[in-house]
Amino acid sequence: MIRIVSTLFSNACRIFRSPQEEIESLIQERVEITPNKMQDLKEEALRVRDLLNQFEDEYLDERKEFFYILSLRWFNLWKAHVSYEYVTKNQEPDGKYFGQLTLPKINNDIVVEDSRLIKYPQDDHYCNVELKPIQQERDYIIVTENTWNYLSSKYPAIEVKRPCYTLPDGKRRVEVMLKKVFSLLTLLNF
Repeated sequence: MIRIVSTLFSNACRIFRSPQEEIESLIQERVEITPNKMQDLKEEALRVRDLLNQFEDEYLDERKEFFYILSLRWFNLWKAHVSYEYVTKNQEPDGKYFGQLTLPKINNDIVVEDSRLIKYPQDDHYCNVELKPIQQERDYIIVTENTWNYLSSKYPAIEVKRPCYTLPDGKRRVEVMLKKVFSLLTLLNF
């Protein structure tokens, strides 16, 4: 009995790793960062900061019909990789993780891989991507098309594009969790 509980506990600890432990697991082998690579990572952090600062203006623009979902887990790993918190404050990058992480595919942790969703014929239709049960600011953030395009041009990604609309009271809303429509097809043989 004690052995079973011990095994369950150790398995649970692997599933619920702390952010620090998760970051550590992504360092495969420490690599030397060249000055050019260091400069590229710093510029990447600053570029994303600038793009994120444009979010509110773009969100309020009623002509913007779509926004993108970005895994908060991936984003936090990326921030450690580019030393975002240090670089955006004009400080030297944190040498422990700076340029050292092998990042997973963007949004891999929030997308249902083996979806039984009925797909639209157009492969890249935004409704063709099903999400796991997620919550804003715990599992994902909403970003603009420019932010998404920038990050997905640098890292492998699963695009999660969602429509944005204006409510009658003038507030804007992104429809993150699309409505599921179930269809029952019955074939009759005559």
